[in-house]
Order: sequence, then C-alpha cells, then structure tokens
Amino acid sequence: MKQPKQQRQTQQEEPEKYQPAPMVNWFVPRVLFRAAYESVVSSLFGNFADRREMESALDSFADKDNVLHANDVVFDYSKDMNEKTVDGLWIDFVADTGDGFNSTYSVASLVAKDFLNYENQKLPRGKILILGGDQIYPAPTSELYEQKFKTPYKAALPAKEGDENCPHLFAIPGNHDWYDGLGNFLKVFCQQRWIGNWQTRQRRSYFALKLPHNNWLWAIDIQLNEDIDEPQKQFFKKVTEQMQDGDKVVLVTAKPAWIYKEEIKKDTSYKRLKYFVEQYITDGIASCEKRKFKLVAILTGDLHHYSHYLSQDTTKPPIHFIGAGGGGAALQLTHNLPKTLDRVAAMNITADKNKAQHAPGNFCVTNITQQKVYPSIKKSKQLVSQNLLFFYKNWKLGLIFAVLYCFIYWLIESRTAAAGASYMAAISNAGFGEWAAATRTALGYTPLAVILCALLIIGLWSFGDNKKYETVGPKIYSVLYGVVLCVLIFLILWFFASIHNYEDNRSWGWLVIFGAEVFFAGLFITGFVIGIYLYTANEFFKNHSGDSSASLVIEDYKNFLRMHVDATGFTIYPFGINKVTKKWEVIQDGNAISFKGEEPKYHLIEEPIRIAAK
Repeated sequence: MKQPKQQRQTQQEEPEKYQPAPMVNWFVPRVLFRAAYESVVSSLFGNFADRREMESALDSFADKDNVLHANDVVFDYSKDMNEKTVDGLWIDFVADTGDGFNSTYSVASLVAKDFLNYENQKLPRGKILILGGDQIYPAPTSELYEQKFKTPYKAALPAKEGDENCPHLFAIPGNHDWYDGLGNFLKVFCQQRWIGNWQTRQRRSYFALKLPHNNWLWAIDIQLNEDIDEPQKQFFKKVTEQMQDGDKVVLVTAKPAWIYKEEIKKDTSYKRLKYFVEQYITDGIASCEKRKFKLVAILTGDLHHYSHYLSQDTTKPPIHFIGAGGGGAALQLTHNLPKTLDRVAAMNITADKNKAQHAPGNFCVTNITQQKVYPSIKKSKQLVSQNLLFFYKNWKLGLIFAVLYCFIYWLIESRTAAAGASYMAAISNAGFGEWAAATRTALGYTPLAVILCALLIIGLWSFGDNKKYETVGPKIYSVLYGVVLCVLIFLILWFFASIHNYEDNRSWGWLVIFGAEVFFAGLFITGFVIGIYLYTANEFFKNHSGDSSASLVIEDYKNFLRMHVDATGFTIYPFGINKVTKKWEVIQDGNAISFKGEEPKYHLIEEPIRIAAK
C-alpha cells in the first residue's frame, strides 16, 4: 500500500541519524595518501591562496578619501558595562579537537560545565573559549566541521535563547584547518555565528583580547609555518597603539616552535616566532612608539600531549612555554621530549655572549627547562611498546604490502614458468643455498620485480627519520628494514612452496591457494615487522616520535587549560583526563542532538601555574 505523498515527503526530510566519528587512523592507506596529497597541495599553493589578505580587506572600511582603515581590532574584556575594571575573568584553552567523538566530546563536556572542582575551589567555565588550532581532522570540509566539531560542542553547551552572559569563542587555524586555504575555517569561526551557546566574534584568523589589569592575549595565524603576512603585522602594530609600556602578553600560536627547533636542527619556525615576538612584543622594534611589553607565556597545541617549559634566567622575567594539544586528537607520546631547550638557547646567544643577558626585551632567554609532561615519561614508555601490536591496529596498511607480495609472486612465477624454469618449482623442498641461487636467477628474468624492491627500499630511506641528529644511522636502519621487507617476499614463497610441495601441486586451484597464503602472510608479517621497526627506531634513535604515537590511535590522556586573570596576576590550571568516556548514548530529536554518558574523571596535571602581576 502506497504512503500518502505528504507523509513520504516528511520522512525524506528527517535528518540522518548522527554517527559519532572514530579516531582518525593515519596508517590507513586512504587517509595516508589523502593527507600527503593535501599537505603537498597546500604547501605548493598556500601562498597563492592566502586568505589572510582577503580577511584584512573585508575587515576594513574606506574613509572619505577612499583610504582603507581597519575596524576595531581589539576585543575588550577589561571593563564591565559601567567602565569598571573586571576582576576575575576566566578563560578556557583547548587545542587539536574535532577528531574522534569520544575524546572530543569528553573534553567539550568538561569545558562546558558550569564549574570544575579543584581542592575546595569551584573554577567557573570561561567567559572566553580559545581554540588553539587544528579544530578538525583529517581535512577541513564543511561536513567534517559539522560532524566532528560543531555537533559535539553544540551538544556540550546547548544554545540558550536570550542569554546575555553567553561565553564567547575565538579560534586560530592549525595546518589541518589550512588544507582548503582556510575557506571553511572562515565560515565557521569568522562570521559571528553561534556554536551551541558559544558566540563567535572574530573577523580574522588572528585576534587580540584586552584582559583586566594590563594583561593581553594575542593569537597569531602562522599559516602553514610561513612568515607572518603584512596585514597581520599591521593589525598587531595597531593593537600596540592601545597598550602601555610594560603590559603583559600571553601569546597563542599554532605550533610549539621551541620543541620543533630542538628536534629538527634545520627547523625555521622558532626563528619566525622569535622575530615576531621581538619586533612587536618584547623589544618594541615595530610597535607603536617603540613600546615594549612583557611576554609571560606562549600557549600552543599541534602536539597532542601536555608539556610545560619554563625559562629561569636570573636576569630575565620567566616565560612559560605551554603545549596543550589534548582537545581530542590521538595522543602523541612524551618520553622523547627534550629536558632542556639547548638549541633555542643557542639562538638567543650571539657572538657577544653578554648580549642576551642585556637585551632590551625578555625573550632572549637561555635557560629553558622541562617542568611537566602528560602523560608521564614512565607511562609514555609503556605505551610506545604497543607498536609491537602494529599489525593488529593498523592491518589496513598491510594491504599495500599484501598486494605487492602477490604481484611479485605472479610476476616472477609467470616469467620463469614461461621460460621453462619455474621459480616455485625450483625452491620447492630446496635448501638455503638452492633457494638463494634460484632467487637470483628469477630476478634476472623479472627486472620489474627488482625495480619494485628498489622502490620499497628507497621509500624506507625516505621514511627514515634523522632530522634530530642529522646522522646516517637512522637512515641506514630504515634501509635495513626495507631490505628485510623485500627478502620476506621470497622467504614466504619458499615456505609455502616447500610445505605444499609445489612441484606436485601446480594446478590452477593450487595457484589460487598459494596466492591467498602469500596475501595473508604479507598482510600480517609486514605489519609485525613495521611495528618492530617503529618501536626499535624510537628506542635506539629517539626518532619517529609522531609515527610511533599515531600508530597506537590512543583516545585517552586528553588535556585542556582553565585560566584566571585578576589583580594578583594570571593563573593557569592544566587539567588532564586519563580515560575518556567511550560509551555515549546518542539522543536525537529532529536536528537537536545530545549525548548521555558517564562524566569523564579529570585531575590537575600539575600545581596551578601562577604568573604574578609584578
């Protein structure tokens, strides 16, 4: 019986059931190739599609002489409606969110709570939520922003009509937000729209907030680790016109340049950061009337863990370098993080070794040490050993090798059989010497197989990580594993040819059985070998930190910051979540979506970080 037309239309208009997203696995071939493609394209064409100049043009007005002027560049949170200085302003900081639903919503649900408890204190939800980059993984499509970021945050803090005290939301883009040239980022965050009960206010991908008691929060857009664009420089120069000498600045950036400089000798991100800080903050070189300000902290994400470094020069005010990229993306381990930032310190020491000590600003610090990491180094070392189970968590990557092994099997056997010297027959029940000789002969018949093996070894050479120490040891080690993967092809063929007595089983049915066995052997054995490589390369050479973390796809150990500014100074509370909630009930009524589950347990990662007013 046919349904009435109106009823059929109503059913068609019903929204699709919301599907919580799993954590992105970067070792899935489809994800891996897409990420590589987008990274290359965005790097090649990023400067040609730099939306930051467009932001500047749209956020300007022309005077009677047709000269462009920027709109009000500062968001003032220092005064109340009666022009009295606000005391007790709360700010939340979350970075690297919008990945797996369990982790993203676990963090969002805590950030949205009216209060978090610390000892006998109630720490209220921030009036401002700062997102520190990479709000979406793996690509910044409008659909993924909706599914992975907007829906969880709308559900965590539902819209409340007429709420005059609603919290505000600001964001800077990370590299994943930049992969589409910043197009969807601008739509989500720069059009003064609502995300649940958070109101977005910014008009550019960078911003400045005036906080109470001569404190400021600056957030910069570093594009894809490129130079700061000219409109952005002019923006912050204009900000300095509203500041006074000695004002304190907390800087938000999308990359922990101090760690990358320590890990990669040729990395230039810290050089760019240093230039901006000295030009516009600490040394007053490019600021209005050469005003100088005090940098007290830099906040960032990008690395998906918590790390805190502190400069302790006796002649300089301390600076806190804080990475808090635990908003939802898969955990990155901490045991390879440097204890001290020696290369950063070296950049701050010139030929005149006293110059850093007597430099006009406070950024030329030379004694920067690790204070706290989360998860702990001990726990991180335990977790990295799970790479020995790589074949289980990342079996889809093994499909590439399984297909390659089957192709080489078909290639060699078809060529040698056609020449009347079947390779599989020759190695059936053969000893090691006979196997080696037959393999050399077979490769002579199939130069394409040689080329494929050579490409595999070259690929492992490229994959090998020696950026930290710039020695050939890690590269040689990776090539060794490339050779092992190639030899495994022929060892697997030898094994199956012998146990099935290939000489007596050469029908088409047996050829299919051999092919299937080669496929599954390649699938699991290569995964096990790659896992051993990642674990041992990290253990011996302290490299592949990102790869040996990404392969684990760990949802847990999330973090975020709750901050408070008042007349006594700036206080940062770093919160950690050991276990995210993994069982959420989806409650959907039309377009209204909410989630029900056990509240994640949270704790303070370290004692509150207190930055005194003087």
